[in-house]
Amino acid sequence: MVGHNGFDLMNDYDDTPLNWNINEFARPELDRHYICYMMHWYFHEGFYSLQDAVAMDPEQFRIYTKIYN
Repeated sequence: MVGHNGFDLMNDYDDTPLNWNINEFARPELDRHYICYMMHWYFHEGFYSLQDAVAMDPEQFRIYTKIYN
């Protein structure tokens, strides 16, 4: 099954990649890193802090979403 999420819609504009290194990610040590919109959203608008992002093991990180209609 293939899905599509709205996070991909915010990653480029006219085929130009948008780097969401703003707010907490506007740090000199992150200047050379690409921050996608989903990462920006989860660590700025979501339940996690930037310190959480640094400490997380990507292999152990899971997001569960349940949609009710």
